[in-house]
Amino acid sequence: MDNNEYKYLSLCDGYLEDNCLWFSNNIFNAFCKTDLDTMKTEIIAIFKRREKWQKTLHRKIIRYDNFFYFIPNNGCEIDIIDCMNNKQDFVKIPDDYLQNGTYEVSQSFMANGLIWIFPVYATQSIIIYDIKGKKFLVETKLTNRLKKFGGTVFSTRSVLLDQDSFWMIPYQSNYIICYNWKTKEIKEYQVKIDKLYSIEKFGDCFWLSTLNTNIIMWNYKTGEISSTY
Repeated sequence: MDNNEYKYLSLCDGYLEDNCLWFSNNIFNAFCKTDLDTMKTEIIAIFKRREKWQKTLHRKIIRYDNFFYFIPNNGCEIDIIDCMNNKQDFVKIPDDYLQNGTYEVSQSFMANGLIWIFPVYATQSIIIYDIKGKKFLVETKLTNRLKKFGGTVFSTRSVLLDQDSFWMIPYQSNYIICYNWKTKEIKEYQVKIDKLYSIEKFGDCFWLSTLNTNIIMWNYKTGEISSTY
């Protein structure tokens, strides 16, 4: 790409390997790779099923074996590109999981060969794509638990995967929910801080942010809130 085209580069998520960053461009339809040593960017492919200037096509890029899986930002299909030959494919999200023909994604993760997809709205289910089985599943137990929060249930920074557990903050609540994807156990915590927005984890502590721009360090083992910024 020449210098004038760099202003059109943006991404929601990337995959880093051998100091190369692979990503779906946010500004226009393009699968790109940036060499972080030389800072040169090349367009690997154009998503054939998408419009050229469609923005924010994908929320997440996941690699499994020799394939990239592109989870839609707000759509009904997962785009797939073969890393070896750039051949393209897709899988359709079943209509039962769509709302007005689309599924709006807050976050997505790979766990045990399964792609977990979390919605923005409580009216849509948490869905799972089984890559080997080539089928979609729904996580009913956790989906039903989250419905009590209603409306917008997750922001794009509300869910994280830590080993065998998903940690999540229902949007603008004061709850933290832990879901173990192996045991299906759900634990619910409540803190004395309102309007939680995002969650990150370091050691035994979580860093939580609020819509009021406060940052809180929370120890889930003791329940202690030890720092506020």
